[in-house]
Amino acid sequence: MNNIDHSFASDEEIVVYQTRLHWITMLPAFVAAAGIGLLGLGVPVFLPSMSNVRIDPTLLLASVLGMIFMAGLIVAGALIKRSATTMTVTNRKVVVTTGVGSRHSIEIMFSRIESILVTQSLAGRLFNYGTVVVRGVGGTPEPFEAVADPLELRLQIEQQMDAERRTVAR
Repeated sequence: MNNIDHSFASDEEIVVYQTRLHWITMLPAFVAAAGIGLLGLGVPVFLPSMSNVRIDPTLLLASVLGMIFMAGLIVAGALIKRSATTMTVTNRKVVVTTGVGSRHSIEIMFSRIESILVTQSLAGRLFNYGTVVVRGVGGTPEPFEAVADPLELRLQIEQQMDAERRTVAR
């Protein structure tokens, strides 16, 4: 079950499109974890040769395992953050939900959307991620950064907005 399924109104049961943060958001965590992991694996190799002091093997093993464990925690934290952020387009609104322990949710009805802006850097165009800014009528812009496939998200929102306008016009 999605973390968003429970927030639908009775006439709003259709999830049209859903996306998450792009995998690139995890890159800093992978780099940090790789650095800590390599440092942890390098300790038993370089530390004994750099010191004339005898090092307890149990302490050395504990420090190596501790560094590898820290690297794993960094990656796990990034995975949890990425999977706890969803951008969903229903047949009535856009819902962005973030957070695990404390939840932050933004819901914007299609009738209240004034414009949708997509910004992509060169890296964003190459790897297909970017920032989507949804500006509501009379409201502040809501930026959603590092969205996977931002052009598809905008297209899905625009298609649902058009479908809603056609339904209201009948």
